[in-house]
Amino acid sequence: MEVTQITMMASVAVAKTLERAFDVPARVKWPNDIYIQGRKVCGILAEMAAEADKVRFIVLGIGINVNQSIEELGMLEQIATSLRAQVGYIVSRAELLKTVLEEMDYLYIKWQQEGFDPIKKMWKDLALWIGHMVTVSGLQKTWAGEMVDIDEYGALVIRFADGTRQTFYSGDVSLRMSG
Repeated sequence: MEVTQITMMASVAVAKTLERAFDVPARVKWPNDIYIQGRKVCGILAEMAAEADKVRFIVLGIGINVNQSIEELGMLEQIATSLRAQVGYIVSRAELLKTVLEEMDYLYIKWQQEGFDPIKKMWKDLALWIGHMVTVSGLQKTWAGEMVDIDEYGALVIRFADGTRQTFYSGDVSLRMSG
């Protein structure tokens, strides 16, 4: 259950790095994407090897669109962006990586010492769509409701029109358009 927390910790680290180092208002989309002005700039994936009672290791992949120009983004420019497109200059990948890793290290120590609560609060402060109507798409079904929270493990909590709540551990979340 804590693997999701690590993915969310990484999304907080990237979003905070983009805000602090580049003055870019980054936001997180549950559970693992980073957006700037409504366009995706980063995706995060975690893979693990586990046994019944323990995780042996986790590999965290963080893909950030760093130096693509607006021209290189082409038709994707409506849904994706790059750090260069946002700040107007070529960004040092080494400096960006260094800053993300320093933020990850800080948050990892905080997580070890204080648990998930401080990370959860930071994630929620950066979250897209809390309090908004969203659609959660699974493999076989789609649900619509208000995104109200994440739980103590990082799972998404949706409230439906009848007031009931459901927790989602996976799925694709999108903003629900009215009408």
